[in-house]
Amino acid sequence: MSPPSSSTSAAPSPDRRLALVIGINGPPALHRAPLQWAEADACGMAEVLQQDGCGFRLVVPPVVGAQATTEQVRKAVVQLALELQQGDFGLVFFSGHAEALPGEAGLDEVYLVTADFDPADLEVDPRAHLTFRWLRRVLFEHECAAQLLCCSFWTAAMGARSPRAHPIPIGTRCSGACALPLGNQASAVRRWRAACAWC
Repeated sequence: MSPPSSSTSAAPSPDRRLALVIGINGPPALHRAPLQWAEADACGMAEVLQQDGCGFRLVVPPVVGAQATTEQVRKAVVQLALELQQGDFGLVFFSGHAEALPGEAGLDEVYLVTADFDPADLEVDPRAHLTFRWLRRVLFEHECAAQLLCCSFWTAAMGARSPRAHPIPIGTRCSGACALPLGNQASAVRRWRAACAWC
């Protein structure tokens, strides 16, 4: 039997997994206490995502604390979008507060509370800070982008295939979402340590 031809193509490399991790405890407001563990949870999640069982590469180091200004988060999200290619799996982990404020046509816009978030800025320019609508628009240009969004009370994963995920309609091109109640966000790291193998 003749030996295999040298022109035989090698097996395709696995799809890349790219992640962006953001964690912000504050800033405080009259109606919103700063979080205690959001930044630590983000750093913990970054470690988990980079383990062999998950296989994610961070496009930038974790964006946490005072570094997580609106502009820096915007740049990091754009960097992730630029690096994503067809077939890649992109993930955004955001641990922090979100705030719903009245937007156009009487509909609320949900903003990421970045380190320098100030609702007064939005009275001058509604695009001064980042909304989840903007995040979806930038990232869901890619078919396989996913978001894992954490605030102080809930976790949502879009397009992640966790064994405990319960799909609900989310109006995006991803396959579903799951809502996981949190006693504290550190438990999310433990859950997703197991779930990563299913991503």
